[in-house]
Amino acid sequence: MRVTILSNPLFKSKKLTFDMKNQIIWGIVCLIQLLSCTEQKNKEASELLEFSVNINNEIKSVQFSDLIKETPKFIFLETNAASLIGKIDKVVITEKYIYILDTFIAGTIFIFDNEGNFIKRLASQGEGPNEYMKPTDIVVGKENIWVLDNGRSIKTFDFSGKKVSEIKLTAFSAIKFEKLKNENILAFISGNIDDNLIIADENGAIIDSYFPYISRRSDRIIINPIYKSFDDDKIIYRREFNDTLYAIYSNGLFHPHKYINYGNYTLGKEFDKENHTDEDLKNYALTRYYYENLKNEYLVFSINNDFWIRIYDKSSNISKLFKYTTYENDFTIEKDSYIIGTTKDHFIYQVYPNSLKTNEELIKSSKSNQLSSEFLDNLSKLKSDDNPILMLVDYDFSLN
Repeated sequence: MRVTILSNPLFKSKKLTFDMKNQIIWGIVCLIQLLSCTEQKNKEASELLEFSVNINNEIKSVQFSDLIKETPKFIFLETNAASLIGKIDKVVITEKYIYILDTFIAGTIFIFDNEGNFIKRLASQGEGPNEYMKPTDIVVGKENIWVLDNGRSIKTFDFSGKKVSEIKLTAFSAIKFEKLKNENILAFISGNIDDNLIIADENGAIIDSYFPYISRRSDRIIINPIYKSFDDDKIIYRREFNDTLYAIYSNGLFHPHKYINYGNYTLGKEFDKENHTDEDLKNYALTRYYYENLKNEYLVFSINNDFWIRIYDKSSNISKLFKYTTYENDFTIEKDSYIIGTTKDHFIYQVYPNSLKTNEELIKSSKSNQLSSEFLDNLSKLKSDDNPILMLVDYDFSLN
């Protein structure tokens, strides 16, 4: 960094010499303070948080109703010929609307209101000026919706479905992406062999890239590899079977963010090789899912093919750990529902209609749940091949 001091040559005096000395000293002090602040910011950005998972703290038996304070909110998505969802690949819930991305079956983006009434599809599939070929990811803003199309471009649409702009991705292809509030930093999950995470500017030009696509022979498809944090302006990124989460900040910096410590079951760096087998991984904890919002952390991991769930309540600083096999859903009876996204306060579950219909009589006769009459009425009208139901869950351990 260069400090420039300007002076007027017409003034030749001792006072000028004194003032220049003061300016130089003041400039050095400012420079030291600036460097100190920068160093402190980088230190804060690179500070690695850690939480430990001890399977000895396992709860032997747990019911869904033990984990929440309020009955979940159920949203029955309207089903008709135009709104029929094949598979939910991403869900975004805003104050007014619900956006459902179905990449491979319907190849479109559905828009519902917050009560589940179908509004429309965003634009349509095709090669026209206001169309997309294959939407693989979406980011919803206050005025626009950004669509990652066929891995090679980002198309910006307004809420009417009119295309506003387009960014061509010429240096790489991508399967997922996120963007920061300032809209100048984009993060992509790439299928390239040399890099899995690509950080780019608003024009799609690469700023930096990290990690080979395959670091272990047993890498799997990552369910939620990248997401936007709710509490500040950063993007969180993770690798399958990797116990470290990384943060991408508004200035483009990339730092380790959070470390999951599984104790003796932690998978070490010695497995970052290609000569191990799946058998080698069985006795280690493998991170499968990780979701986080302002209130909770939700972690799913496996050890020797046993699946564990850890839920952490930030307000009470209490965590609960249990096996999937010992968990009982006393609201909807079925155990097929799973998390597909999150809002600031709630985790979004997908519930299959056929599972509900199979257990309909048990649900209605259950004395432990407190399901509303509206839910029971919708359940009676539900068909097994209707659209999935969204279940919004707020975990709260403060009263436990």
